Amino acid sequence: MHVPKNTVVSIYDALHELAHVAYPELLEKARVLGSLLGTAGVGGVTRAGSPITTAVLLEMEKEKSVAVVISPAATALEHIRAFHLPQTPLLTIYGGRGALGADVTALTSSSAVLIVGTEEEPLAGILGCADGHGIPIAILCTTDPAPVQQMIAERFPSLLPQVYLSGDPASVVQYLTQEIRKRTLQNK
Repeated sequence: MHVPKNTVVSIYDALHELAHVAYPELLEKARVLGSLLGTAGVGGVTRAGSPITTAVLLEMEKEKSVAVVISPAATALEHIRAFHLPQTPLLTIYGGRGALGADVTALTSSSAVLIVGTEEEPLAGILGCADGHGIPIAILCTTDPAPVQQMIAERFPSLLPQVYLSGDPASVVQYLTQEIRKRTLQNK
């Protein structure tokens, strides 16, 4: 089922740098997420650098959805030389506001948040940025969701009602699209 036109989800990963190498099945789940989101008409935006989030966006683009990368750099040259980030075939906006600025730009331009991975410190950083925005958050779990839910309850209790955890990409996409449609109807 499609979502309202121009719906964008900000996409993050809560993983260590080489997770795509250590867990190749995670890269495949990211591709499935992207394909399902794209089919539902959801666009995506993320900060440059992660092979996992790039895989999601590439699949979204294949389905003719908007897929945008926000670079922390001000120019393409700075993107490569100063930030040591790879070029991508996706539309890239050079924001020049650093990594945090790129994350905030992605978050504030979206209707929901999708997080791939459950490593505690990166996850806590993303949740800390999302806290207070009142938008749905779906986490594709790479581990048992119980400790993740416990961490959220302890560190971000206000987020519990808007966070969904699952290891199944289809379930994550179903949650996000339902929440986006529901919130769109409430705002009319």
